[in-house]
Amino acid sequence: MYTYSTRDLREAAFIWAQSEICVAFRGLGVSDKNPSVFLFQFEISADRDTFSNLLDRYMNQQASVEPKYYDQKMNNLRDNLRKAKS
Repeated sequence: MYTYSTRDLREAAFIWAQSEICVAFRGLGVSDKNPSVFLFQFEISADRDTFSNLLDRYMNQQASVEPKYYDQKMNNLRDNLRKAKS
């Protein structure tokens, strides 16, 4: 189990909405380089190779998730981001 962080909202929604591996949203963090940049942090319950392959397929547009579930996760992440910025 390890932590993965991304600043990309779409990537974060995909990671959280996919069903191939177990993923838990840990919350928002702040970038070390730029404190005004928020990072979406996830706890990944899979080995790094499996997760890396999933991200590669996502980047190459070969992976998909259920659209309604993706939209729900996207809206939830946006809400978390709005709360953190206010």
